[in-house]
Amino acid sequence: MVTLNDISKASGFSPATISRLFKNDPTLSIKPKTKRIIYDTAIELGYPMEKIRFAFDNVLFLYWISETDEHQDDYFRELYKQIMKFAKNKNLTLTVLRKGVLDASVLANYEAFIAVGSFSMGDLEMLETYFDYGVYVESQHFQNKFDSVNPDLAFITKKAIRLFLDKGYRQIGFVGDAYFSPDLLVESRDVREVNFRNYLHSYSLLNEKFIFSGGKFSRENGQVLARRMLAGDELPQALLVASDTIALGVLDVLEAEGVSGIDIISINNIVSPLHQSQTLSSFTIDIEEMSRTAIGLLYEQLTQRRSVSKNVSIGSHLYERATFILNKI
Repeated sequence: MVTLNDISKASGFSPATISRLFKNDPTLSIKPKTKRIIYDTAIELGYPMEKIRFAFDNVLFLYWISETDEHQDDYFRELYKQIMKFAKNKNLTLTVLRKGVLDASVLANYEAFIAVGSFSMGDLEMLETYFDYGVYVESQHFQNKFDSVNPDLAFITKKAIRLFLDKGYRQIGFVGDAYFSPDLLVESRDVREVNFRNYLHSYSLLNEKFIFSGGKFSRENGQVLARRMLAGDELPQALLVASDTIALGVLDVLEAEGVSGIDIISINNIVSPLHQSQTLSSFTIDIEEMSRTAIGLLYEQLTQRRSVSKNVSIGSHLYERATFILNKI
């Protein structure tokens, strides 16, 4: 059986230092490089991992969400909070870097990262250059070096459409934001809209005049898009809305104009004291589970030196409220 003395001989550090490190002694002053050498040596020799209280101090949290977007959408504030909570539970000390310009001299000081938001190709390439371990959360980036954790938006979209179809609706609409490309500096279709178009097209029911998209994840944008919808010559029977924040704006306008009879399903299930959110049927995105999974994957990479990436989709279910009830007569 591998002992601390074996690790000491192989790593060049004293058994006392190794013992204090494995117990996560808060009074121990040790360089990240030294810590990594000891951890790696223990893993390579086959020392029981359950006897090590791993702790990592040099993990970067790239929170690539603007303050404006964060203010407009409770979803990202909650995601930030949950990631910080689970990182603390796993003894991961995160250094938060908010949206800006990535600096190579800063990245070189960290061993791993967790990232939320949209990044340019230049940023992605820089992260691949400086890191072996990382996790993207709520990201539409296509890569295979790092792990990713995302809500299963394809399932949510298909399920919502199936629920509308099962209720007999054929005029189904979509209201949502746009994805802003950091490279092209233009708006493109959000993944929710892409899934909506593809799935409804498979039933030959896609109708462009019932799709209203563009702008940001905000209540104000929901109001703008709803007014655009009401200006048309025909209204949809049912609407899938990309987020609760946008949906609240849609409900504002429908109530103000006295429009009823449109079933609405939204995404996020962020319930607030606001009256409208209490009536909104919405697919929950389990932010807590997403955060737990993301931190767990990063911890696994750091402790097991895993090099094969994992891409995890988090499931969802619908909370039925007043805006959509499947069996309502």
